[in-house]
Amino acid sequence: MNRKKLLAFAFISLFALHCSLHQTTKPSLYKISIIYITGWNIEQSAQIATLIKQEKTINPVLALINSQIFSGSTDSLTQQLSIEILNATQIDGVLVTPDFLYAGIDNCRQIIRNSDFPCLSANLKDKTNNTNIGPEYLIKQLNNLNICVIGVIYDTLNPLYQSPEYELRSPEFTVLKLIPLVKNRSDFICLLTRSNDSLDFPVDLILGAPAQQQFSLIPSEAEGAYKLEIGLDNANNIIEIKRHTLALSSYQADPTITNIISQYQK
Repeated sequence: MNRKKLLAFAFISLFALHCSLHQTTKPSLYKISIIYITGWNIEQSAQIATLIKQEKTINPVLALINSQIFSGSTDSLTQQLSIEILNATQIDGVLVTPDFLYAGIDNCRQIIRNSDFPCLSANLKDKTNNTNIGPEYLIKQLNNLNICVIGVIYDTLNPLYQSPEYELRSPEFTVLKLIPLVKNRSDFICLLTRSNDSLDFPVDLILGAPAQQQFSLIPSEAEGAYKLEIGLDNANNIIEIKRHTLALSSYQADPTITNIISQYQK
């Protein structure tokens, strides 16, 4: 082989190697989009509904709420109104928070039964029959990826979770037990919780708490609405997270929601 051919061969080989390495690190076409609501209330619910519905018409998106949706109210009419609004909002899942239990465990069960979306509470157990009060997790397909969201409660010292009827089991034990169960059914695992402690679990993303893993640091936010755009490599590892703060005042009120609210105000 003469010198020119040898140099050409070497150049082609190096170029091919460069392309191969580049392809393993660049974002794939698969993107995960999450609308993450940390401040839900009836007053802004019509704007939140518009936001979620608009996003879902543009791109497959997972809509999650991590907020006390009843704002501490034990009024059954307010709770009923909140659930009816959320049922019309195309929410994919919410984390059970203490206000689900303000009016007792039977009322909490009724709220969960009336919800068209999963009320996630993996470690909240019924003592009488050792069953879950609400679903442990949800799995939704986005862009041909199975996204699993595990909802776990960390408010272990709250007296609302100390009852002869139900108990709040160890969140660490619960999450570590569930991960092997969902791993074979999921391409991406997200933990939804509320904690000020830094968490360390073998999951892809943690929402609602500081986390020790790279790319999992999405801390608890001020009340509001956020859009997370997550870029994955070909092995479904996170290589990019873009976080956008969404101004709810820029969205028009959803007429379906305003009509539901007006019916309750009569």
